[in-house]
Amino acid sequence: MWFPEKSEMDVMDQLLHRNNTKWVVRALFICVLDVLSILGAYFFALLLRHDFLFSTIDPRFIQGYISSMPVWCVLTVAVFYVCRLYHSIWRQVSISELETIMKAYLLLIPIYYAAANLIGMEMPRSYYPMGMILNFLLTTGIRFSYRFLRLVLRTVENRSAGQPDRYMVIGAGAAGQMIIKELHSSDKTIGRVCCVIDDNPSKLGRVTEGVLIVGNRHDIVRMVQKYKITDIIFAIPSASLQERTEILNICKETGCKMQTIPGLYQLVNNEVSVTQLRDVEISDLLGREQI
Repeated sequence: MWFPEKSEMDVMDQLLHRNNTKWVVRALFICVLDVLSILGAYFFALLLRHDFLFSTIDPRFIQGYISSMPVWCVLTVAVFYVCRLYHSIWRQVSISELETIMKAYLLLIPIYYAAANLIGMEMPRSYYPMGMILNFLLTTGIRFSYRFLRLVLRTVENRSAGQPDRYMVIGAGAAGQMIIKELHSSDKTIGRVCCVIDDNPSKLGRVTEGVLIVGNRHDIVRMVQKYKITDIIFAIPSASLQERTEILNICKETGCKMQTIPGLYQLVNNEVSVTQLRDVEISDLLGREQI
C-alpha cells in the first residue's frame, strides 16, 4: 500500500488549509451580502406599503422593523447554511442552486411566522409577503451575479478578439452537454457554441444548455455554412466505429477544425472537458489504426 511522504502530506495540508480559508472568506462575504439584502428588502417593503412616504409610517412599525431584523437575519443565515447555500461554486451556479434557494424560502415561511408570533410583531399584513419576495429576488441575484458578470466579460472579450471561434457540437447527450457547459464557462476558450447536431429526430428543434439542436449528420455541411462555424467538436463517446467514421468524414468536407473527446471512460469518470479534447487524426477518418 502506498503512503504519501511527509513533504507531500505537508503540501496537501497547505492546499487544504488554503482552500478552507478561501471558502470561509467567500462564505462570510456572501453572508454579509445576504444580511444587507434582508435589511434592504424588508425596509423597502415597508416603504412600498406606505407609498414611499417615510413620514406616514407608524412609529411602532419602524420599531417593529428594527427589533425584528436581528432575528430575521440570524434565522435566514442559519437556514441558508443548513441548505448549503454558502458551499456553492459561483462559476457553476445553475438551476439546481435556484431550486435550493426556493427550498430554503419554503422552510423560512413557517419559521418567520412562528418567530413573528413569538416576539409579538405588529406589522402590516402585506409587509411580510412583499419583504420575502424582494429578499428572494435579491438572494437569487447575489448568487447569479458572478456568472452573469463572467458572461458579460466573455462577450466583451469575444468582440474585442475580432473573429472569435464558432463551435458546432455533434451529440446532444451527456458528453455534449458537458462540453457546451465547459465552453460557456471556461477561460481557456474565446468563442461560443452556435448549434448542435444530433441524429435523434425527437431532439430536433429542442435546446440543450441554451443552444439549438438544428439537424442530423446530413445537415452538417449546410449548418456549417449557415452558422459560419469554424470548429466542430465530436462528442458522442458511445458511437460505433462506423458511425464515428461516417460523421467525421462528413465534417471533413466543411474544412473546419475538428476535435473529439477521447472515449467513453472519460464520460464515466466525469472527466469530459475542453482540456480532454484532441484533434481528429487520420485513424479516425479511416475507421482503423493508422499504418
